[in-house]
Amino acid sequence: MLPKFDFHQRFQLVFLLLFIVSSASAEEYRIVTTWDNRTIDHADKPVIVQLDRKDASSFKISVAAPFFNDPPKPPGAEVGEPFYGLWDYEVVEVFFLNDQDQYVEIEFCPWGQHIVLLLNGYRKMIRHSLFIDFKVTSRTGDYWKGEAIIPADLLPPNVTKMNAYAIHGSGDKTVYESLYPVPFNSTAGADFHKLDAFQPFDRNIILTADVSSYSQTWTDSFEGIRRLKIDHTWNGAFLGEKEAVDLEIETRSGTGLVVKVSAPFYDDVPPPPGPSGWPFNSLSSYEFTSLFLVGGNNVEALEIQLGPWGHYDVIFWSGSSNLSNFHPEIVYQVDWQNSTEGKRWIGTAMIPFAYLPPKVFKCNAHSAHGPSESRQINSLYPTSGILSPNLHNQNSCKAIDMTTIYPGNDNAKCSDVWTGKVPNCPVPYSAGHTQTANHLSLLLAIASIASFIL
Repeated sequence: MLPKFDFHQRFQLVFLLLFIVSSASAEEYRIVTTWDNRTIDHADKPVIVQLDRKDASSFKISVAAPFFNDPPKPPGAEVGEPFYGLWDYEVVEVFFLNDQDQYVEIEFCPWGQHIVLLLNGYRKMIRHSLFIDFKVTSRTGDYWKGEAIIPADLLPPNVTKMNAYAIHGSGDKTVYESLYPVPFNSTAGADFHKLDAFQPFDRNIILTADVSSYSQTWTDSFEGIRRLKIDHTWNGAFLGEKEAVDLEIETRSGTGLVVKVSAPFYDDVPPPPGPSGWPFNSLSSYEFTSLFLVGGNNVEALEIQLGPWGHYDVIFWSGSSNLSNFHPEIVYQVDWQNSTEGKRWIGTAMIPFAYLPPKVFKCNAHSAHGPSESRQINSLYPTSGILSPNLHNQNSCKAIDMTTIYPGNDNAKCSDVWTGKVPNCPVPYSAGHTQTANHLSLLLAIASIASFIL
C-alpha cells in the first residue's frame, strides 16, 4: 500500500524531484592531461568545467581552476569585456564543434575577461569579440571560480563534439592542458584546434531545444554584418522596443562600409536649415543617430552622424579634439517606413574605408531628439558615474570585430585622409587603406557603387 502524503510533504517531494532532474542535466569535466596526453602536475586539483542548461535560449558554463597568476592580468583589460588575444594569458577554454567543422571557441580568464570566436573550418575565424555574461565569482591565492551564461545562438547547428583546454605559465614555461589530448609524443606543437581530438558529447546537456539551423549571429558572421541596437538612455534606463534604434554595419563593394539606421521619427525639432544630402556641422543639435568608431591606439576616432532629413556629418577625432574644419562628403539617402507603431526613418550611408582610423576595435552609438530643454539622448553602451552625457567618451565604448568584415582594418598605418591632420598620422604612405588623393574620383566611384546598393 502506498503511503499517503500531506500537502507539505507532496510539495517537498515535487521540489526534490525537480532538483534531481535539473541536476541530472549538468555534466562535469576534469582536465587532467596536457595537450599531448601527459599527466599534469596538479592532478589533485585540476581545472573543472561544468556544463548545464539554463533556459530555452542559453546555457551555463561554470569553471573552477587553480590560480597561477602567470601570466599576470592582461594589460588594459576591462572586467566583463571581450579581450582579443586572451589566449596569450591564463585561461580556460571550451570548444563546441559540428560535423561540418564549424565551431565556437569560448575563453575565460581569472581576471574577469572573456573572448568568443566563431570559426568556419580549421582556424578560419569569421567573428570574434562577441559578448557574453561572464563573472569571476571568487579568486583566492591559488584558486578561482567563474560562471558564464552563453546564448545558444552562438552555437553552430547540430553540435556533436567538444573539447576543453587550459593555459598557464609564461615563455618556455607555458603549460597547455587538454580534456581530450592528442596522442603522447606528438611531433606537432600545441594546437587547440586539432578537431580530430574532439570527442562526442550529448548536446541535450546544455540545450532544452535543439539548434538545427544557423542563428542570425552565424548568418551575419558569414555575410559580414554587424548589428547594434540603441535601447538605453545615455545613463542606462531601458527603452521600449518602439523607441529603440537599430544599426547595421556591413561591406558589399570592397570600397567602404554601408551603415544603415532604422530609427523612430519624432519630428520634435525643426529640420536643419542646410540642404539635404550634404554635410551639416551642427547636426548634433537636431534629431540624429551617430556611430562612433575608435582606432586601435585609443586616440583616433571617426564619428558618423545621420539625420532623418538627409543631412549628415562626418567628424574626425584625435583624443578629445576634433578636426572642426574638416567635414568630408559621403553618399547618404533616407527612406521612410510607416506602421501602426509609428513612423520610422531608414538612413543608408556609404563610408569610404579611408575615413576609418587605423585598427578600429571599439565603438558606441547614440541617438538624440527633442529641444534643448527636454533633450532625449540614448546610447548603445550607457555611461555611469557622470552627471551629463558625453557622446565622445571612449571609456564607454566596447569591442567590435571589424577585421573579419574589412581585412584592411589590421593595417596600423593611416590613410592619406588622416595623414597630416592628426599627430599620430604624420607621414603619407602608398599601401594599406584605400587612398583618396583624388577625393572627387573616389566619391564618384562610391556613388556609382552605391546606386546598386542603396
